[in-house]
Amino acid sequence: MQQNTDLKLARGERKVHIVEDSRTSTGDRLRKISRGVWVVSLGAQFMLLFRFLLQLLEANSANPFARLVYAISDVLMLPFNNLVSNPTFGGIVVDAQAVIAMLVYMLATWLLVEVLWVVFYGKRHTETIVEEKR
Repeated sequence: MQQNTDLKLARGERKVHIVEDSRTSTGDRLRKISRGVWVVSLGAQFMLLFRFLLQLLEANSANPFARLVYAISDVLMLPFNNLVSNPTFGGIVVDAQAVIAMLVYMLATWLLVEVLWVVFYGKRHTETIVEEKR
């Protein structure tokens, strides 16, 4: 991708060419991979959010939707089981473990995407070439 921009300065005209480096195809692939990683992560986080809300609202655990949410989120909660105790208020459970899991998965996803960019793409930059016309 190449862009031309004309800038008028006090001394005359300058033509500026912004040239992106040759790694654009790698960047395109990494953008797609990054989006895929975020989509999977957000799907997992929504399952944890549904789990949190169902427990908060005292949903019927025999309901098919609730059973599905609990079955999927149980797998996601394995690393966080018995991490902290979940406070209860009059039968309402505040699933603190699910909140911690959501935060950890979000940070881990962000870190993974950044590491992918650093390892496979390096520093993101464009090169600017300035030609002076008089």
